[in-house]
Amino acid sequence: MNRIRTGAVRTAALVTVLGLSQLVQAQQATGPMWTQLSPPQNVNGGSPAPAPRLFQSTAYDPATNRMVVFGGATQDFGNLGVYNDTWVLTNADGTGGTSAWVQLTPSGTPPAPRFGAGAVYDPGSNELIVFGGATYDFTGPCPPSIDPGFTNDVWILTGANGLGGTPAWTHVTPAGTPPDPRRSGAVVYDSANNRLILFGGNEACGVSNDVWVLTNANGLGADTPTWTQLTPTGPLPAARGEIGSAGVYDASDNMLIIFGGQGNSADFNDLWALSNANGLGGDPVWTQQNPVAGPPPARHAHTVTYDPVDNVLMVIGGVDFTDTQFRGDVWWLWNASGLASTPRNWTPLIFSGAGPLPRAGHGVIYHHQTDRRATIFAGASCTPCSGLNDVWVFSGFDLVLFDPLSASVHIDENTRSFTVKGHFSLASGESIDPVTQPVTFQLGGFATTIPAGSFTQKHNGSYRFAGTINGVPLDATIRPHRGGYNVWFDGAGVSNLPAANPVTVGLWIGNNGETVQVTATFN
Repeated sequence: MNRIRTGAVRTAALVTVLGLSQLVQAQQATGPMWTQLSPPQNVNGGSPAPAPRLFQSTAYDPATNRMVVFGGATQDFGNLGVYNDTWVLTNADGTGGTSAWVQLTPSGTPPAPRFGAGAVYDPGSNELIVFGGATYDFTGPCPPSIDPGFTNDVWILTGANGLGGTPAWTHVTPAGTPPDPRRSGAVVYDSANNRLILFGGNEACGVSNDVWVLTNANGLGADTPTWTQLTPTGPLPAARGEIGSAGVYDASDNMLIIFGGQGNSADFNDLWALSNANGLGGDPVWTQQNPVAGPPPARHAHTVTYDPVDNVLMVIGGVDFTDTQFRGDVWWLWNASGLASTPRNWTPLIFSGAGPLPRAGHGVIYHHQTDRRATIFAGASCTPCSGLNDVWVFSGFDLVLFDPLSASVHIDENTRSFTVKGHFSLASGESIDPVTQPVTFQLGGFATTIPAGSFTQKHNGSYRFAGTINGVPLDATIRPHRGGYNVWFDGAGVSNLPAANPVTVGLWIGNNGETVQVTATFN
């Protein structure tokens, strides 16, 4: 996925599900789950659904619950083809009626077929704003002596949700010096200020970490759309590409948040936030975020969603740097902006039943609606690496905090060992099963996940694990007590234990858990 052409010379991809989900699929009856949508028809006639594809542009109109899809590539190797068609999926989150595909037939000259274009939706004008992308698979040499197929043009599609008149394409020529041509950069939109924000992406001979703002991005009004490059202060994220669906915008805090992506020699699993991301309100500043538990494994060609109501981030799928290990995990991060006082822990979401993962190069939309939120479309599973055209909805993942979690901590600095004793209760109607659910334990900077299936249940109802996880010997017990559970965790030889108070303790069983700050004893 780092270069679409690399699949031509690689052997069949090893599809690996990471994140423990398949260990509990057959056993876990409730909780997060995937549901496949089966749109019955293209209501305009013709092809019943978009052709299989990956690296398409995906946007969402929450007011009408419609997903807009533009372009994409046919596959990840071989006879690569590209599209410039536009489709709308009605009832995109699976609610409000039967979902259906509608192919738009816009007037005007369309953009050239392409993949990896950035696209955002302006709900006020019902416009899709498209930037850049690649029109074919450039194979060198570098620096290129011919057109490498990478673009930096801007297009606007009116009537993008398929309602309110005939859609029409318009090629926009912004003022100012434009970004270098690229594909698969993170593109987000500040609808309140009508500003498109761009970070990074794949260029013909490398990757970038620059930030650009396109003002008056929807082209309406008297002002000409204009490109301006931002010059953030502070340490900068490393240059990276294949992050086109892995950047999100926190409008209330004017913050661009990115996770992961692919560098020149490795993938990333770092989390960064850019303040004043739209170029207003002060100097933009990059800050690396460091949640205390996790992070997810490094990846690229994944998707990231942001929920502004709950201030949470969700990471879905992707692939590793070698393009052989496709991710089948879903991760959740509370307090994604880092500005709230609530804990910040990466939590793997464990889902039941069949699902669409692993895959990469897919699109995602997100709607804050009870129980049914994330919808993914297309991508590639690389068995073989041809595009997909299926639609899946992720639901049932409202997380519940333990009520409450308490703990006492003893740390032996000489042996780098610890003992943690605690208690938690469950919210009404909630349950845990450490036998079939992963158990994540955190003590300061040390965090580890005991995989599902590792605990055994004793005759007295308690759960017990004794073994070594990532080189650390652990002994853990979870025992029912007075309407809740007592817990004990002992470990030794830990290199990154806390050295001073207060100390953060976290415990997550399945999708439920919490963190608490306590005063530890040291010797």
